[in-house]
Amino acid sequence: MIAATTSTDRSNGSDRATQLRKTHLTGPTDDPFINAVIRRSLDPDPKLRRLAASSRHATPFILAFLALDDDGITRMKVAGNAITPSVVLEHLSLDSLDSVRAEVAGNPNVTPALLEELSDDQSFLVRARVASNRASDVSVLAYLADDANWSVREAVASNPMTLQETLDQLATDDSSHVRRAVGNNPATSLKWLMALADDPDRSVRTAVYGNPSSNDQVRNKVEGYLSVRVGIHPAASLATDARRLMNMASNRNWVIRQGVAMNPVAPRHALTQLAKDPDWRVRRGVAANHATPRDTLILLADDNHPEVCQAVADNSAVPPAALTIALANLAKVHRRYVV
Repeated sequence: MIAATTSTDRSNGSDRATQLRKTHLTGPTDDPFINAVIRRSLDPDPKLRRLAASSRHATPFILAFLALDDDGITRMKVAGNAITPSVVLEHLSLDSLDSVRAEVAGNPNVTPALLEELSDDQSFLVRARVASNRASDVSVLAYLADDANWSVREAVASNPMTLQETLDQLATDDSSHVRRAVGNNPATSLKWLMALADDPDRSVRTAVYGNPSSNDQVRNKVEGYLSVRVGIHPAASLATDARRLMNMASNRNWVIRQGVAMNPVAPRHALTQLAKDPDWRVRRGVAANHATPRDTLILLADDNHPEVCQAVADNSAVPPAALTIALANLAKVHRRYVV
């Protein structure tokens, strides 16, 4: 990939910022929503400027103006706004804050070329967002599959756009987090799903069981572990009816509740109930389940246990809002592992 950002690049970034300041002034318009955003963008209270920066009514000129704000959270909101122009994202990709550059890497408007630049960012959090972005070129994903930080490789393994040959490589990764992400990825081949059904790590087997690409043979293989080792076969079985699953969701045994939590045919009401379970292992099962409602995944992304947040980030059905929250929480835990 390309070389990391240099001081010369930072200088060029300053020149670009000067050009952004030359954009025409934002004056009153006929649109009351835009007028409200303009007022907030000029307010001395940073909380109001942050609202303007994340508004879908913000104009390109307002976003360019707020991209130069002294408040880091305001710049982060601009970087994460789905309507922020690519030229503004290019400027923010040189921001001094990891969180701002990470939001750029996760923005749907970011160009593949800029994602390639950010793939060499010094922060693992930024590289992980590049690895999870579906707009990243497959060559960039293959490059990041060799990253020294396991959370970056995990993000590659979770990306449904990752080539099969890259997933094959990650299926034998030393980190169970990475193998679990491969087992959770719908793009993983049946050959590797069958192999990962025998993985020594239980969370990997659980991910394989919930993968929509797994067939009955793969699931039966995992169920053999579930029924023999922890006795939750009925709760995890696809053949168990909804009423019985609802009853087992209130079982005193956390192992039984976990079986319901990771069952892809569990009723939505049961998953919502188990998302508040006092045992983090049960909540992790809900977080890894592809059938879990989006609102519930957003709730679990802010869970106080990192394994639950990790399961949300691994879930290929996770909404962008939940992924952002989960990665931010994981960054706090893994900060000492920055490469």
